[in-house]
Amino acid sequence: MSLFARASHRARRGTRACRGLTIVELSVSTAILSVLVLAASTASQTALTATADVVANDAEEGTARHALDRLELLLVSASRSTLEGVPVGQGVTPEPLQEGVDYRDLRSAASSDSPAERRRSSRR
Repeated sequence: MSLFARASHRARRGTRACRGLTIVELSVSTAILSVLVLAASTASQTALTATADVVANDAEEGTARHALDRLELLLVSASRSTLEGVPVGQGVTPEPLQEGVDYRDLRSAASSDSPAERRRSSRR
C-alpha cells in the first residue's frame, strides 16, 4: 500500500461521518430531550388545570348571578306597592317603584315613617 493510500485510509477512518455517535453523546442528547418533554408536559398540565378552574368558577358565578337576578325580580314585582326606591343618579328622595328604573336603595314605604326606621337610616 502506498503512502498516499494509507493516509487516505486513515483520513476516512477518523471522520465523524464514518464512525457515527458515541454512547455518551446519545445519552446526553436523550437526557436533554427528556427534560424538555417533561417541562412541556408540566406546563401544558398546569395550563389545562387553570383553564378548568376558570371555567368552573365562571359557571358557578353565572348560576349565582342568575339566581340573584331571579330573586330580585320576584321580590320587586311582588312588593311594588309596598316599596319605595331611590333612582340611581337622581337624588335621594324615595319614590314608588316604576318599571324599567334602576334603583340603588330600596325601602319599605310602610316602615320608612316609623321612628325606629329613621334612627337606623340616620346611623348609616
